[in-house]
Amino acid sequence: MPEGGTIITLTTDFGTRDCYVAAMKGVILGVNPAARVVDLTHEIEPQNVLECALFLKGSAPYFPPGTIHVVVVDPGVGTERCALCVETGDQYYIAPDNGVLSLVVKPEEVLKAAVIENERYLGPTISATFHGRDVFAPAAAHLSLGVEMGKLGRALHDIVRVEFAVPKVGADGTVEAQVVHVDRFGNLVTNVGKAAWHDLTYSAEEVNVRIDVGGVVLDSISRTYNDVPVGAPLALWGSSDFLEISMNQGNAAEKLGATVGDQITIRIGTQ
Repeated sequence: MPEGGTIITLTTDFGTRDCYVAAMKGVILGVNPAARVVDLTHEIEPQNVLECALFLKGSAPYFPPGTIHVVVVDPGVGTERCALCVETGDQYYIAPDNGVLSLVVKPEEVLKAAVIENERYLGPTISATFHGRDVFAPAAAHLSLGVEMGKLGRALHDIVRVEFAVPKVGADGTVEAQVVHVDRFGNLVTNVGKAAWHDLTYSAEEVNVRIDVGGVVLDSISRTYNDVPVGAPLALWGSSDFLEISMNQGNAAEKLGATVGDQITIRIGTQ
């Protein structure tokens, strides 16, 4: 159970020009002045649950055991959706129950889940539009002081999981993938993960591939950006284990005219 100087991370779509992030920090430190508050990002696209889920998958698991992750990307704020606290093997997540935890918390990793509803561990008033300040922040601060999860509210047996787009395999073996994220370097992150890739290729170590994106054809998966000349496009496995279309020292999204939702065609086992 977290105590005292616990790390509490913040991931939101609030940006930093307004008062929202500062207010959440003030609430946390007002309850637990020893908490170590760490900003992960406040630049998630507004209301973009998928982008937030991908971000958490690539960042949260690398924090020390006992870390509490507060996530506020909450298009349903003020509705009947639950405010959620989840304990995994060594970390905690406090978030709206809207699917933002779908990629970072696998079903088999959930040790406990609870609805945050005990007024003792909430703010003095609950705004219908700012649960980050009035629900999530105070609950995280109390949890960091050793309050047991069961005291936050009733147990929850299932959490909402969003069905993200999965690669589609045609009768001819052609795989229709999709761009699900574009990072600040212009890398096109697809929905093809390594596990799915192994299934598609029957775990063969070497396969012939033909990847068609924006009319550009790539015939291999590189290991590093420098495997191709400067300015040339390439495919490679990104740090979060998704297939990415990139450009060595360039912006693939701009060069290829591609964006989130665009289709990428992959043929496996052909020249």
